[in-house]
Amino acid sequence: MQVTPPLAGVEIRDQATGKVLQTTNAEGIAELKVASGTVIEPFHEGYEFSPAEQKITGQGSYPFTAQPKAVDPEELVAELEATPLPEHYEQYLLVAERLNAAYDAVEGLIDYGRKAELGARVESFRKSLYQHLEAFVSGVNGAASEEELLAALAAFWNVDPELSPSYWTIFVMLEPKPTDVDEVFRELVEAARTAAAEELAVQRLFAAALDSSEAFREVLAEYTGIWFTRVNMADPEVVEAYRVRLTELVVPAAVESGAALVQQVIDEVNLEFFQAAWDPAQAGLERSAWLKVCEFWEYLPPAEKEAWELRIAELGLLITIGEAAQAQDYKVLLEVLASLELDYLNYELAERYAAALLAAAPGERNQPSKIQLIINTANEQYVKDILLDLAGVDSRTPPGIAEAYLIQLDQATPILDLAVGREVDFDLGSAELLYTRDNLENYRDELARFSYDPQEPVTPAIRAVEKAIMDGNGFADEPGYVLAVEEISARLLPGEPLTVTLTVYAQDLVGGPHRGLHGQQVEAQLRVTDVGLPPAAQGQFVGSRLDLRFTDVPVDQVGEYETELILHIGDAQSTTLLVVLTVTALPSAEFSTVQADREQYRSSQNIRLTITLNYGADARLTTENGEYGATIVIGEDIYHRLVTFREGVARVSVPARTATSPGIPDFFPDEAAPIQVTIHGILPWWQDLALENAAGVVIVPGDPRTLRAELELDDGLEWVLLIVEDENGNQVWAYGGPKQVRLTAEPVELSLQSVPRPEMPDQDGYAVTDFTYGVGTLWLSDSPLVTSLPPGSYELTLRVQDQWRLRAVIPYEKTK
Repeated sequence: MQVTPPLAGVEIRDQATGKVLQTTNAEGIAELKVASGTVIEPFHEGYEFSPAEQKITGQGSYPFTAQPKAVDPEELVAELEATPLPEHYEQYLLVAERLNAAYDAVEGLIDYGRKAELGARVESFRKSLYQHLEAFVSGVNGAASEEELLAALAAFWNVDPELSPSYWTIFVMLEPKPTDVDEVFRELVEAARTAAAEELAVQRLFAAALDSSEAFREVLAEYTGIWFTRVNMADPEVVEAYRVRLTELVVPAAVESGAALVQQVIDEVNLEFFQAAWDPAQAGLERSAWLKVCEFWEYLPPAEKEAWELRIAELGLLITIGEAAQAQDYKVLLEVLASLELDYLNYELAERYAAALLAAAPGERNQPSKIQLIINTANEQYVKDILLDLAGVDSRTPPGIAEAYLIQLDQATPILDLAVGREVDFDLGSAELLYTRDNLENYRDELARFSYDPQEPVTPAIRAVEKAIMDGNGFADEPGYVLAVEEISARLLPGEPLTVTLTVYAQDLVGGPHRGLHGQQVEAQLRVTDVGLPPAAQGQFVGSRLDLRFTDVPVDQVGEYETELILHIGDAQSTTLLVVLTVTALPSAEFSTVQADREQYRSSQNIRLTITLNYGADARLTTENGEYGATIVIGEDIYHRLVTFREGVARVSVPARTATSPGIPDFFPDEAAPIQVTIHGILPWWQDLALENAAGVVIVPGDPRTLRAELELDDGLEWVLLIVEDENGNQVWAYGGPKQVRLTAEPVELSLQSVPRPEMPDQDGYAVTDFTYGVGTLWLSDSPLVTSLPPGSYELTLRVQDQWRLRAVIPYEKTK
């Protein structure tokens, strides 16, 4: 049977007998085995079906279409008004259902007059209903004893007299008190049933843990998904570890702690198995070990799963890299390497990468940074091989062969030169080289003078190859000399016009100085922009050198400018040289900024700072590309970092450490730590660039990580001050509420003294202290555990038994 649209709970009945043959599932499907000729009909409260019935003629599919029955709002309201007021909670649920149905039907009316009339009748019934129910709720809230509460609950709700103490305990602690019958049911009646069921489950589980492994496994499986989650029933070793850990707890106290303590044990054991599997998986890079890690990861709490997810995925990729290298599956190898976002990947070197990865031990490639080193080493060796080929070029080498080596070197770079720690790139297409195939023989002849020792860094060798090409270009120039301009740069100074000084060199055809222009007068113009006339200058060649100085250059912003230097040398025709003018400036402390990416951080989170260098208002120093030492001060914390600027912007991260605010905004205003950044070496040597963000950042304590215990003595009474701190030593003010603390000391002789205060460790070492703003107390004086200790020296171990697993050890001297 197929009901469309899908409708669950449709009864398929035998028309002749009225017997329900089957009920549809969530997809609206029911499978039947009936005799041919049987007439079936569907039924569901509030629905009509088409067709109304079907005769079974043979095997096949029999469809029905379902649609809600049309209801008359007037009939629903009349039916509601005829309904007696409920005297029991189950009756109330039916009445509430009718009330909602009548309300929805009236709301759908278009006739406003009829809608108002019927709506008033529904509202009148609703008021009567809730006035009637109020008496039951008031009876509960007015109960002054356990007996009165049980009687008030029994007047309207189904209650269990054996749970009377639980009702009363929950009621006393319940704030605010319930306001309607649903809240009474949910927060008292149902809560007591739940607590009783939870206690029974925990009792049975502890009893089974003490009984046998088989009994424990059966009970744990029974309650998994009900009271306990993330239970690894698939691994018998893990299940046994759950059992052993639970048997180590003091059973009565553990049962009182409820399912939360059992869940804590489960999560602790799961995390221990996961961490035990992680180290060998990362060290050995075996897929079977990684799959075991993934199996254990599935049972971690959500926060732990999220914290490990990327690292597990990354480890899987590292394992795939080794497998692809072993199988010589270079396509997969390169895909995975690319997914790790490694630098300087050369897709032509897949085979070299595979060989290098296989030659490395698993411990040398179990992190992306280590694989990056392997890639860099393979790249560098490939470039060295090409440089050795170039070093073998002589005057008999065909020019095409020399060109092939140069093209290989172009394609093999950029790479990271490991000896100097910087990128090096050989680019045949660069404007500086002016590479042309017309000069191939010249390049070949220049390369014949090139030599290379593979023990040397590659950067100087590549620069030597570039020089060989530039020298080869010199032989092709037709004039008796060539003019060259050294790199032009100028600095903008506040309130002053730009001045550019430059030097022109005359060189002969082999790159030496050409002194034939000595004494020649030169008229020069510098065309940078099309604004006004280009500034002019005069000069005279001294030997092979000409110095020129241009003032009032029409440039007021930093950047690189394509510039024409027009020279009139004596009576000769003018010569135009194309050069690039780099205009820079000094960063201004007034206009430069340092910004954090957020206003508030938790201690240990990374504070990401963006430093922007400006030389004027809204004028970024885009020409600054360099590395400088920086001192960063955030509140009380000082950091020294190397910052790298790209086009005037640097980004740096430092960990948040000292909290500036307790992180409880309802009680304490947030206090921010100002950010100060001092950059050394970017200004002239006698001064540093000091920047400040006065608004700063707010740092609140991180998660609880450590427990600090201080032994105190006050009027002859001993007690312990417990201070919860994050990993940076900040007091975790937000840590609060009652916590169970376990104190142990050896040797222990149990005492049967009563424990008048919950913060005094009992004979088993258990106490409950209420933390306020991350601080709790533990009283030692009169504690049965402490008084039972004989005089001597002890180490007291204190453990807070919650999800943070805080622990502290303090020395203790028992004198009497």
